[in-house]
Amino acid sequence: RSSDLDFMGCLSGLEEKFKREIENFVNLILDPENIDVKRVGDVELTGASLQTFIEKYVEVFNTAEFPSPTTMYVATARAALQSLVASLVGSYRKVIKKKLGTADSFLPISELKKLHSSGLKKALCSFEQTTKPGSEELVDEYAVNLKTSLQGEYEEFIRINSASRERAIAEIVVTCVEQFNQ
Repeated sequence: RSSDLDFMGCLSGLEEKFKREIENFVNLILDPENIDVKRVGDVELTGASLQTFIEKYVEVFNTAEFPSPTTMYVATARAALQSLVASLVGSYRKVIKKKLGTADSFLPISELKKLHSSGLKKALCSFEQTTKPGSEELVDEYAVNLKTSLQGEYEEFIRINSASRERAIAEIVVTCVEQFNQ
């Protein structure tokens, strides 16, 4: 019996009623209806952001000094801000990729610029409207990080779009030459 002093943790030694109650308890605490979405500030804690939080905490504890509560707060703030930036960049990327379509399609550069401008404005507005932990300087640092990341994404989309355009032009030229030679 599990209540005996010499119980060694063997499952076969557990009483059936105890096993049923453990199963009920586990089902209760893991039921999606009973699980609240966790947040740090206004930022939802996802699996990816949890990894970021853990990495930031590990960085804090990998120093020779014992971390101060302020350092823990800064680590949490950095992780939350990093997660927010990653989420906004991901949303921006998803919208542009959807518009670009397949690798064979391309957009006029003016349309790509409009998409970028709209996506940039939306991401910056979302960043501003989200309650963020950390000092003003830290928040400003991540606002700059967001702008830099979005600019990098835009430049990559310009490169992809140009390559798709060049491929399409090359295919048209080849087709015209083939038809002319017939």
